[in-house]
Amino acid sequence: MKVGIITFQFAWNCGAVLQCVALQNAIEKMGHDVVIIDYRPTYKTYKYQKYQDPFKNALDVMKGNNGANGVLRAVKSFVRTVLDWKPNSGRSRQREGFQTFCNQHFHLTREYCSLEDIRNDAPKCDVYLTGSDQVWNPELTNKRLDGAYFLAFGDISSRRISYAVSACQLDVQKSQQELRDFLAQFDTVSLREVEKQADLQTVFSKPIEIVPDPTLLLKATDYTDFELNVSLPEKYILIYALENPETDGMLFKMVERAKKKYGLPIIVITGPHHWPYKVNFTNSVLPGEFLSYIKNAEYVITNSFHATTFSLIYRKQFVTMVTKGRASRVTELLNNIGLETRIVLSEDGIDDVLANDVDYEIANDRMEELKMKGINYLSKQLG
Repeated sequence: MKVGIITFQFAWNCGAVLQCVALQNAIEKMGHDVVIIDYRPTYKTYKYQKYQDPFKNALDVMKGNNGANGVLRAVKSFVRTVLDWKPNSGRSRQREGFQTFCNQHFHLTREYCSLEDIRNDAPKCDVYLTGSDQVWNPELTNKRLDGAYFLAFGDISSRRISYAVSACQLDVQKSQQELRDFLAQFDTVSLREVEKQADLQTVFSKPIEIVPDPTLLLKATDYTDFELNVSLPEKYILIYALENPETDGMLFKMVERAKKKYGLPIIVITGPHHWPYKVNFTNSVLPGEFLSYIKNAEYVITNSFHATTFSLIYRKQFVTMVTKGRASRVTELLNNIGLETRIVLSEDGIDDVLANDVDYEIANDRMEELKMKGINYLSKQLG
């Protein structure tokens, strides 16, 4: 059976790329042929152009930030965009590195730039699959639902399914009729989180299932072929934290206390650019490097969903920081496997989580159950 996957495979984001390669490989292990539909919508490709317009970027920043702070952020954006024009900039490295990863590891179709483009020449597949990732998040698809991610193309006789779509940002009530029309063509729907399951069930007649992120369908050894060699100290604490003013203060204190406890160097591969103490900062990390940094770390501190999943896959000691009332993606996952104690919601919880190691005895069994839930779902739907 031939399966065509559509997702955010083009993004310069380690989690987006690795969930895609994991799903491709998991389905191939079942004996199916897989292609990644190389959809790169025009509304997204500007972000990944070789040379961006500094004036446009500065104005975009100003739209979301008022007052003096907005002006300052806009100026920084302007300067950063101009610096990125340099041939040896981090942006150039990302562009080449991510494209190389995609070309080496994905079975790509020809490139498509719009839904109409796919409709005119859709790849012939027995099954079209959308997911995983936030493909139904209007904030990431030009402030609207993109029919391409709802499989509104291809032979009408082909099966249409979703796998582990993260729909937490989807306003079902606002787009109720549009969703009902899109999902009417689906044979089955599965989500990654339970948060929108009940809402989406009101516009889809068949039971909606919850399945794990594709990265959890593979073992640690399955990722060996994707890892890249990185020059690393023998032991270190790794920081992969998406910049967030709400949690940066907590992050600084967490790292400071972890460094005091373990006495190890700090390597930051994503996080705030300005630290109150010395850290080794590395930017523009590629997917294979991301894997190696986590695999070889003594301890991982993160606020990222996929840095958390790979800490689990490589059985690392880790802590995940979340903002209270948000980040349901990672809290649901850790609750499901009995590792909710690895979550830090405020500075008050830092000492407790550092005082105790991750206990994988129970988590291992629950992770295997999650994995089999995903494998069984795919096996049933793909035949």
